[in-house]
Amino acid sequence: MQKIFLRIVKTLIHSSVVKVLANSLADEKITIMCLSRQFSAVLLLWIAPAFNDLHAQTQSTQPNPQQVLQASLRVLGGAVSITDTKLLAAVQYTAGSDAETGTAVLEASGIDEFSSVLTLTSGTQTQVRQGTTEAVTGVNGQQHIAALHNSLYPAPWFMPALLVQEWLRPTNNVTLVSATTEVRNGQNVIHINAYRLPSGQFDALTGSYLLQASTADLYLDASTLLPLYLDFMAHPDNDELINFPVTITFQGYRSVGGVQIPFHIQRFLQRSLLLDLTLSSVAINVGVPQSDFAIQRPTIQ
Repeated sequence: MQKIFLRIVKTLIHSSVVKVLANSLADEKITIMCLSRQFSAVLLLWIAPAFNDLHAQTQSTQPNPQQVLQASLRVLGGAVSITDTKLLAAVQYTAGSDAETGTAVLEASGIDEFSSVLTLTSGTQTQVRQGTTEAVTGVNGQQHIAALHNSLYPAPWFMPALLVQEWLRPTNNVTLVSATTEVRNGQNVIHINAYRLPSGQFDALTGSYLLQASTADLYLDASTLLPLYLDFMAHPDNDELINFPVTITFQGYRSVGGVQIPFHIQRFLQRSLLLDLTLSSVAINVGVPQSDFAIQRPTIQ
């Protein structure tokens, strides 16, 4: 009986169906519920080595995320250590039926600080991040402090070279989860998945929400290793369980001071174009003052 069963298992292992199941068992720790406990134990004992071998082979064929990002940083201009950046751009802003044009000033420093000032036909909109605090001020002058789960996405979202540099900096405690080869919009890409939890003590449930809120996905051109897309999630301030997908696209790379800069940046919210930026000026390591990232909280009377 055992020989017959082993022959059956050996045959199944070489089928694509069981290969998929093997990966699922290794990754998701699926328990076979439809078999008796005794039979399940015997089955797993016989075929676990094969499953482990298949999983190990699958894992070994995937790129190492840190090595991929290190190679990408060299392409982006790794010889230049970026402390801060300031971008000037023409902007098209679309929110529902509201479509406006104007100018944008985008600044970033490190992994936690950025500011965005949009001067539009209706007025000025500002967005400032310092650490895990983010403030948005509309054209009406009213300031809104975002919830923590809306203040954990990558601050240098418009500057790929700075983003990759800071993801690789050990002191930033960014967890590089995986690197996988995929096809996106008909193009071969390497998908880097990463997250960065805020400091502090959280219960398990809160920690799981914050992990999701801080997760971001960077897609590199598989040939050039230049970043093409950055994905993360936005949420209502009062409900971190509702996800609004955000996608940043990077196009038209040019070298500025030894750093590769995308001169055309688009930001999509729920697959609708929100910002369309065409850069006109790029400054790197110009000493952007910390006051540009200061959040002035309104005084309570």
